[in-house]
Amino acid sequence: MNKYTCTKNFFLSGKIMNLNNFERLLFLGMVAFATNGKISFNPAYLRSTIFPYDDVSVEAVKTALENVRKTLRLSPETNDDGDFLAPQNAVFRSQEKNETTTEEKRKEAK
Repeated sequence: MNKYTCTKNFFLSGKIMNLNNFERLLFLGMVAFATNGKISFNPAYLRSTIFPYDDVSVEAVKTALENVRKTLRLSPETNDDGDFLAPQNAVFRSQEKNETTTEEKRKEAK
């Protein structure tokens, strides 16, 4: 199973502060449940995975999702697996590649 991370510059951008608390929580959940670097854009799926124990309607998720898309300037894409958002400013990278950090490289050099 590949794990993907988003660069922190994307989360620290000024656009994120324009979202309300529910929309920020929704977006963080979307990133947490992203598969292969693709963020799901399906309101029913997102509602069931991010808010399984909360009384949140699919319509509320759909409305918040549209505002997240507009505010963060995410472009929707469709393929055989469904609808996804493509972050334009985000860089996703796999954690499965055994990438060594600068700290680990220094320790190896000693």
